[in-house]
Amino acid sequence: MNIAIYCGSCSGNKEIHEEKVKELITYLANQGHSIIYGGSDIGIMGVVASTAISCGAEVTGVELEMFNNMGLSKAGLAHYYVAKTFAERRNKMIELADAFIALPGGIGTLDEISEVICYAPLYFPDKKIILYNIDHFYDLLNDFFIHMRDEGFLKDSTYNKCHFLSSLDEFKEFF
Repeated sequence: MNIAIYCGSCSGNKEIHEEKVKELITYLANQGHSIIYGGSDIGIMGVVASTAISCGAEVTGVELEMFNNMGLSKAGLAHYYVAKTFAERRNKMIELADAFIALPGGIGTLDEISEVICYAPLYFPDKKIILYNIDHFYDLLNDFFIHMRDEGFLKDSTYNKCHFLSSLDEFKEFF
């Protein structure tokens, strides 16, 4: 399975994020899954790529042209695409992926997974969407989704597509 990983170009302030990301990516790679991610060699993105490559997974990077030109791209990727815009990058990752996982990240990560959640019911209803809730990172987002649902602005079917998982054991039920 080709799994798109959305994550931060920063590492965050807690070591547990990097530890749990390495654990998850190692598991996915050992299960034979391919990884699609943002293409950079910095922050959590760099951890994803380095871990996957070291475990023998096929890794595809989809990098923004401006970051590629800055020399931020990861070496040793099986496939590498350069996108001119964020929209082009998001679309390419969606096109290549069979499932989507959001790791802890910032506004870019939220933007990417939000687009997937928005389009899933219409264009790819059978693809998995997971938010890895490491150390309660996505608790507030989940609460907000519940609020949107309760207020009548988010359909149950869309909310139910979003799986907030907190441990590797929970991932093993999906992959």
